[in-house]
Amino acid sequence: MALRMRTSEAGLELIKSFEGFRSRATRMPNGKWIIGYGHTDGARKGLTVTPEDADLLLRHHDLRKVEALIADRV
Repeated sequence: MALRMRTSEAGLELIKSFEGFRSRATRMPNGKWIIGYGHTDGARKGLTVTPEDADLLLRHHDLRKVEALIADRV
């Protein structure tokens, strides 16, 4: 069984600083919608998010996928 890898608080803050916060869904040049701290899955016109909910999306949705991929390969 692989160890569960978790992103540190410093890592989360670094990601947030690069992504920036979007309280309203924004359409990107490639046509995809993005909201919060880089969240695209399910983002669409008219959606809004609080910083607290965006943090939860980042921690418990977006990063979980990446953490699982890394854990499978380490």
